[in-house]
Amino acid sequence: MAKPLWMRLNIFDSHMHGPHNKHSDTMTRTPKIIVHAGFHKTGTKSVQLALEENASLLAPYLRCFLRSDVRKLIPHARQFSQSRAATDLKSFGKHCHLFFEGMDQSDPRPIVISAEDLSGLMPGRGGVKTYGAVPDLMAEIERVVAGVFEGMIELDILLSTRQRDSWLASLWWQNLRSRRIDLDLKAHSALFSEAADLQSIVTQTQQALSFGKVHSAALEDSKSAPEGPATVVFDLAGLNPETRSLLAIGGVQNARPKNGIEDVFLALNRSSFSDGTVSATKKALLRAARQQEA
Repeated sequence: MAKPLWMRLNIFDSHMHGPHNKHSDTMTRTPKIIVHAGFHKTGTKSVQLALEENASLLAPYLRCFLRSDVRKLIPHARQFSQSRAATDLKSFGKHCHLFFEGMDQSDPRPIVISAEDLSGLMPGRGGVKTYGAVPDLMAEIERVVAGVFEGMIELDILLSTRQRDSWLASLWWQNLRSRRIDLDLKAHSALFSEAADLQSIVTQTQQALSFGKVHSAALEDSKSAPEGPATVVFDLAGLNPETRSLLAIGGVQNARPKNGIEDVFLALNRSSFSDGTVSATKKALLRAARQQEA
């Protein structure tokens, strides 16, 4: 099994629990967990790229876990988002427990988890219409970490958001390019209008928690912050200014091409071509469009 980012770097002395750096004495001794759980299409890839590309720089201060590190949790989050069944939520909690109980509780570094699929399936997949499962999923994470860490834990849930129309357009594009939907933007947006009320889910999630704190960050604001959408993660983690000044931060990730390719994709989806032909053609067109704009 692949090791998480912070374990891939040799920064610890085998006889010590703390990191070798001059800032270690300023780090919190209360276990702190930050879960960036979505939403999809709100700059999450930019956050994950910032964590990935700055792994060695961040490792003395943070324990970072990305999608590959929590991959055993994701199928259960997705299943619950479809079924809303208590048994599926219990399965999600079981795998969360297995994940968190492996943490070294003597390690003072905050734990940062960024994986939007912890919110379940993206609306438009598997019959899922909204993010209504998120409050229960985050409450289950809270319940598990409270048990594993025996109540001595700070939990921050970060749910990044996006302006309604912009999010609906991005959701349509994502489903258009990866699935064979035949709805235009207007029809697709009407179908998922309720899902676009992301702030309502933020509020419901806070209400579902006992001690954890829920934070929201609008992409429209965070994209112009010093470290882009990752800024709020580093704020919550208390990352020191000196380290932050050294971070390499990339631009927008997974952006839609600006050459009107959506109309071509929609025509392909509505065509009589086979699924294989449509998929291969869309991949080739998307690759060409991105190369042209690079």
